[in-house]
Amino acid sequence: QVGAEILGIESPAADAEIILLLTEFLRELGAKNFYLMMSSMGCPQCRPPYVKKLKVFLEENKDSLCSDCKRRYELNPLRVFDCKNPSCAELIAAAPKILDSLCSDCIGHFEKVQNLLEAVGLKFTIAPNLVRGLDYYRRTTFEVVSPYLGAQNALGGGGRYDGLAEDLGGQPTPGIGFAAGVERILIHLNKEGVVLPALSSPEIFLIVTDPSFQTEAFFLAWDLRKQGFTVEFDYRFRKVGNQLKLADRLKAKYAVFLGEKEKSKRKYKLKEMVSGLEKEIPEKEIVVFLKKKLREGK
Repeated sequence: QVGAEILGIESPAADAEIILLLTEFLRELGAKNFYLMMSSMGCPQCRPPYVKKLKVFLEENKDSLCSDCKRRYELNPLRVFDCKNPSCAELIAAAPKILDSLCSDCIGHFEKVQNLLEAVGLKFTIAPNLVRGLDYYRRTTFEVVSPYLGAQNALGGGGRYDGLAEDLGGQPTPGIGFAAGVERILIHLNKEGVVLPALSSPEIFLIVTDPSFQTEAFFLAWDLRKQGFTVEFDYRFRKVGNQLKLADRLKAKYAVFLGEKEKSKRKYKLKEMVSGLEKEIPEKEIVVFLKKKLREGK
């Protein structure tokens, strides 16, 4: 999964920002045909009376519920809205809607979120049955759904969870966020014919000739990355030949060898992967040399 969250802010603008971040993320990837669904979960003042109303409705129609929903009715009535059983669909569609039970503060919050999204031209559909079964969720809930994925059609979704920090023993801290499924997004993009760009090749591949130099390789990679280079190495530290094959498969520009021989000389052996040319460079000159070779003409 990939996700984002904003903590410490109750403003409806934070809700709109998170929703826009998800939808723009999908658009930047190339997705076009998806739908934003939104609702509100209310708050600790207006949700309990709604849950009582829902329980009365479910009690009156208990015989028509599937076995899962009968259990949900006892444990957490809101979870009936997650049911995918066709036999429950018609009944659940007729159930009381939480949006009809919101207090004035929750109505105002939800309207402001909608107004902000409308102001930037983002289309959405109000989905009264889009609820979350956990008590720490408050107010805004949302999902982005695909028309290509059947019942499991949510590419990503989230909501406001202002009660979570307090439930975990912390100070009351508002929060809103989303999580999106990487595999579902990739399937959706494939259905739309989107071809993602190939991964860029690493500039440098570290070849560790002695397993005892694993820690040094880690820190060298980190140091070179801080200098702006793209660096990879074989985390399994296999034989040198296998490491070179991986460097070649990844189309690395340079292989930098690291081991006892290099340490004793205080020099790194560099191999230009395309030409096969090799050169020894003093440790202190490695960054300057690589910048000159890899940044020429950029």
